[in-house]
Amino acid sequence: MNSEPTTEQLRISDVVRDVHAALVAADSRPALESAVCAALADSSPYVFAWIGTHDPETGRVVPRASGGVDEAYLDDLSISVSEPPTSRGPTATAVRTGRIQVMQESRTDPEYEPWRQEALDRGFESSVAVPLADDTDDYGVLNLYAERPAAFAPGEQQLLSELGETIATAITGIEARRELEREKEKFERLAARVSDGFYAVDSEWQVTYWNEQMAARTGASAAEVEGESLWAAFPTVVGTELEERYRAAMADGTSWSFEQRLDDPYDYWVGVDVYPDEDGLSVFSREITERKRRERELERFQRIIEGSTDVATIIDPDGTITYVSPSIERVLGYEPAALTGENGFDYQPPETSGAVAAAIEEVTENPGETRTVQTQFRRADGSWCWIESTLRNHLDDDIIDGILVSSRDITERRASERRLEEQRDSLEVLNQVLRHDIRNDLQLVTAYADLIADHLDEEGDAAGFLETVRQRAAHAVELTTTAGAMADVMLGETGDRERLGLRRTLRSQVERVQSSNPGAVLTVDGDIPSREVVADGMLESVFRNLLKNAVQHNDEDVPEVTVRAEDRGDSVRVRVADNGPGIPEGQRDSIFGKGEKGLDSEGTGLGLYLVRRLVERYGGEVRLGESDDGAAFVVELPTAD
Repeated sequence: MNSEPTTEQLRISDVVRDVHAALVAADSRPALESAVCAALADSSPYVFAWIGTHDPETGRVVPRASGGVDEAYLDDLSISVSEPPTSRGPTATAVRTGRIQVMQESRTDPEYEPWRQEALDRGFESSVAVPLADDTDDYGVLNLYAERPAAFAPGEQQLLSELGETIATAITGIEARRELEREKEKFERLAARVSDGFYAVDSEWQVTYWNEQMAARTGASAAEVEGESLWAAFPTVVGTELEERYRAAMADGTSWSFEQRLDDPYDYWVGVDVYPDEDGLSVFSREITERKRRERELERFQRIIEGSTDVATIIDPDGTITYVSPSIERVLGYEPAALTGENGFDYQPPETSGAVAAAIEEVTENPGETRTVQTQFRRADGSWCWIESTLRNHLDDDIIDGILVSSRDITERRASERRLEEQRDSLEVLNQVLRHDIRNDLQLVTAYADLIADHLDEEGDAAGFLETVRQRAAHAVELTTTAGAMADVMLGETGDRERLGLRRTLRSQVERVQSSNPGAVLTVDGDIPSREVVADGMLESVFRNLLKNAVQHNDEDVPEVTVRAEDRGDSVRVRVADNGPGIPEGQRDSIFGKGEKGLDSEGTGLGLYLVRRLVERYGGEVRLGESDDGAAFVVELPTAD
């Protein structure tokens, strides 16, 4: 025996019917959401309804539609999906979980504290949050408020949950329908603006449609062509590849897109899109003669660029690379695709990229002019090279459409230029030595020779004068020797590198300097390692200059020089120390500079400069060492192993 439906069941049925009516009548999502809220708010015991969606950028639930007693309730409403305390309420929980959430007692539920007073002021005694989601999409949450506590029984909750899915499905349908309408509108707008020629043929190859663009291009009106055979309209197509493609499309229903040159009487290129259907073929045709001409120009341009030894790059004014020639792989090691879309400034250091930015700005503001700039650029292997680039503005060129940059690797040229600069500086010093020091010494030799001539027959200091002449002459020889060594080093005229024994080379120079300075005491502390270093014949000059420097710049009655050599595995270390006055604090940072001793001193100031240049050439290092008394110099050279 069937029982009569209860009043509650009838009420719920009325609510569902009203909502379904709203769903059917709505033609857009906003209209649907507003109608649903209005229908529910008009159904007792519900007094207010609103729909909100989660904004992922702010993390908050944003109202979209509402209906009922007091819509101002939403003005100051703030619900966060993830930040307590508002994230603990029914709305945020429904968004996170996708399940219906019920709040039966507004007055006592502890999670409802953020909204309690505003809700009670409006008579909201209980509420429910219903997710609006179906199997594929999530459209937010429906919030429904009742004027009595515990208004949402389990059966009603189930019904509202199903109603939420129904609303979501309706929104999906509206969105899909709206998307179709948008696509249709888009198609209609495109069709209204289409500049293509368009014609259609039936399955018997009779022309059924011929638009104005086709008439203008061919000179044949629609009245002349429609009803005629396509092959009569285009007799030059018969027997060509174009006819084969048309017939293939008709036979197997395959769409075709291709380009074809039409001979006389048309004499132009066309791009053709063929679409078969059950009635025949629809054909879109557009003239592309100018495009083909520009493509040929671009192909020629690319062949020229790709055949060049330089790197051709096209960049936007902000430095973004839009094209780079294949020669980039040979020059910098990059695949062209690896740099396309990148910003060239990311591969340059700040100290040189500023000049490039300035050059870009200049050619951008002055079309037709070029700028050449040098910059460092990071290779694919992480090393740095120097690049010289010439920039020209082609932003208004449809083919290039950017700033054309022609670049070449000038790393070796830069290194050569630096070497030439150093050689030029060194030759200036050498010239100074030859023109000043040697001239002064020879002038003294001449003067003392004159004095000797004046006193040959007289008693006096003839022997002392002769000694002075001898010393100055020896000094002049030393200067010319040093000058020759300087020229060899600076002009790169040293011999080939070879493996040289440290013990023989160092010991021979100790003996040589000792022999030429009998008043000094040169001592070798311990054994000299029998290791080999890679150097050239100028290695002797390194040790000779250090030893002579220790003797000549010593103010003691008996100059003492101690030499110690140490094997350090991958290098050998030689320490030359003396008992002289040491190096003044103010000269320690510049002691290895050229001419540091000054032209008025007894030395040239070039010996230590020469030592540094030679040692660095061999891959080693020379520095001042620690010393309690006098000066100490340390030379470290890598071993031949």
